[in-house]
Amino acid sequence: MNELAAILALAQQTNPEPLALATVVNVSGSAYRRPGARMLISSSGSTAGMISGGCLEGDVKERAMRVIETGHSLLVTYDSTSNEDIIFGLGLGCNGVVQVMIEPLSHDDADGLLALLTACHRERKSGRIATVFAVRAGKGDTCSDCTHSACECDSAITSFKTIDRTLCWPDGRVTSTILRPALRSALDASLTEHAKRRVKTGTSSLPGGDEASWLIETIVPPPSLFIFGAGDDAIPVATIAQQLGWRVTITDARPAFANRTRFPHVDVVQCQRAETFDASQLDGSPVIVMTHSYEQDKAWLRVLLPSSACHLSQIGPKARTNRLLDELRADGLTLTDAQLAKLRAPAGLDIGAEAPAEVALSLISGVQAALARHAGGFLSERDGPIHEPVA
Repeated sequence: MNELAAILALAQQTNPEPLALATVVNVSGSAYRRPGARMLISSSGSTAGMISGGCLEGDVKERAMRVIETGHSLLVTYDSTSNEDIIFGLGLGCNGVVQVMIEPLSHDDADGLLALLTACHRERKSGRIATVFAVRAGKGDTCSDCTHSACECDSAITSFKTIDRTLCWPDGRVTSTILRPALRSALDASLTEHAKRRVKTGTSSLPGGDEASWLIETIVPPPSLFIFGAGDDAIPVATIAQQLGWRVTITDARPAFANRTRFPHVDVVQCQRAETFDASQLDGSPVIVMTHSYEQDKAWLRVLLPSSACHLSQIGPKARTNRLLDELRADGLTLTDAQLAKLRAPAGLDIGAEAPAEVALSLISGVQAALARHAGGFLSERDGPIHEPVA
């Protein structure tokens, strides 16, 4: 189960308990989690999700109880370079500043954040969230005169009554709680400008000299993994993918292998041959071919290479796959550079895997690296930051 699924499961289990949601909205310097990381807290103390490596969760949980009690949101700044009391004893090991917004969450708000997250997960479609987490007043304004819902006053803890936010729903709807036209316009422009970014933080200048700090997120459903071949070694592959929260489909022409007895928890089990397979169901998904049959592998490659699959892992030696490709070309199949670019053979990352579970880890790691567009090497050998900058 992935983090979003765990959060939604807890929300459903605790209904109608009051809830609070903690979200990392901004990071400066080094931190364990990046903006968009979430933790759900129920009034009874149950939690799901993580916002750090464990050092912030206890403090955030305590503050969440006050948020549930008062109905007011908090913006809490944890600065590991500071001597302020707020970070004393938290054991912050990263040299950075983390801002966490803690807000009350309603089960009943059909246009609220929980409803959007639920819709994205249920419909397996993307949605977008643009949240204003601070507004710094222009020169001449004072806190006593400030009417902004998220006024920032150079304090480690800021309380505000409402959240300025725009939600872009999977069905195309757009809802917003932003009443200030200039702020709504600025946030809409940022949503358009950063349409292709998964996570982006920034600031927008407003009339009067105000500055609004915002977080834009794209909620991306877990990938759907198609595994072709239902042998014993496919079982740990499916298991790891399910633990990541991926949707898993098993396909094999042999009914003795492709059945619910062997794969009781995957989403779909299909007993089907390549000749009758509807490739449109792939819809940009990653696939792994592991039939252990030369002829079956060739039949599946004939269907999968021209398909919309975004990544194709073919197990077996490179020479074997090259021979398969040569035979497909000899049979009249035209293979483009784009089709060959998504093929990885041998499949998986080079981690010295031998046992079935180790091979499964290698295969899933290879798919994850491809989806994230990372090379998959040691982080110690990576130039630059681990994560893509969001600011």
